[in-house]
Amino acid sequence: MNKAVLLAGAAAIIAVGMLALGFAAGRQQQVAVESSVPESTLAGLDRSEIEKIVRDYLITNPEVMIEVQSAL
Repeated sequence: MNKAVLLAGAAAIIAVGMLALGFAAGRQQQVAVESSVPESTLAGLDRSEIEKIVRDYLITNPEVMIEVQSAL
């Protein structure tokens, strides 16, 4: 019984640690993506141009949509 309690406690601690690491890794990646595009580049584009760029990218790289579905 004591081994089961210890094992459950250790598993809970490991799970919380993994969750925290995953959150931190995702947060760092999000910050890097947001800061990688200079605002001056976006200022010259209107909405339709941006939509066309995104659409073309997604058609060229359909594996991105699978990653998005997996993330949801």
